[in-house]
Amino acid sequence: MSATVVVGAGVAGRELHARPVSRAVPGRPIVLVDPRLPSGHGTAPHLDALPDHVDLRDAVVHVCTPTDLHVTTLLDVVDRGARRVVLEKPLATTSDDLDRLATCIERTPDVRVRPVAVWPHAAAIDDLRAVVGAATPRQLAEGRMVMVQTKQRRSDSLAGRGGGQDAFDVELPHMVLLAVHLLGPVVELERSSARSAAWMPELPASGGATVRLRHGSGAVSTLVTRLDSSGRRRHVTVAMGRRWRRVHLPVDRHHPWSLTTGPDGTIVRRTESPLDRFFVEAYSLLTGPGPHARPTVSLQEHLHAARTCLQARSLAGRDGSTPS
Repeated sequence: MSATVVVGAGVAGRELHARPVSRAVPGRPIVLVDPRLPSGHGTAPHLDALPDHVDLRDAVVHVCTPTDLHVTTLLDVVDRGARRVVLEKPLATTSDDLDRLATCIERTPDVRVRPVAVWPHAAAIDDLRAVVGAATPRQLAEGRMVMVQTKQRRSDSLAGRGGGQDAFDVELPHMVLLAVHLLGPVVELERSSARSAAWMPELPASGGATVRLRHGSGAVSTLVTRLDSSGRRRHVTVAMGRRWRRVHLPVDRHHPWSLTTGPDGTIVRRTESPLDRFFVEAYSLLTGPGPHARPTVSLQEHLHAARTCLQARSLAGRDGSTPS
């Protein structure tokens, strides 16, 4: 059996990639690559030190490095022969990096890249797809989606869970992707604002951000993330005319369920494992029938959502530039 190589053994690499892959593809060898780890026992300090039995040409390589190194790392493993890559979000932290990623995908068609897509693989999202799918063109044009996510990012860091501190790198890439997936391409970025957290005033989006998008269908999505909240919440509401559903999504691995509510007051509870479902699909696509199999979320949706997120960050004034 070919191996899984996880490049970057921080929280994302260990807990959000290696662990669910071991469940989704049982028995598959997993090698962690990170200079902070001691070598041996399935680990390597760098790609040059991979065990002899691991061939990147046959492996599935996961890019879980710090966010600003995602594209550079992906291009490196592709140069080393990797042809199956899982890419953690955000896809890129600059427009130049996103252009480099898109160029790599276009010019090396034998390379299969599957960016991580979490919430489109939650079973409860089917309830929202049903609302959108049943909408008339007029209802869709007047449709609304609101997604709210709150967490205490500082407590995550103090608990050793590390990761980014910027709303445009932490949560918004996943939220924008879900909006694009449900409502279609974005034609106008109506609003983007950010605020800093009290403990990190030097980072403008450390406290959270709000983004409002108008989609080609006419529908509007409003995405709100707060990284300095005292509690964890994650819910999304889609309304098309009189039809609507609200889905409360899992907030952590200790609360792995969703709740769907609607106009009749019925509550549907589901046990969720969206990451496991994503990896089952990703490995089927990467190691299975070929590049023409259709994924739940297309690569075009991923790239469009990533571009939209970068423009939202720019509009919010995070980097002082003007959105294109």
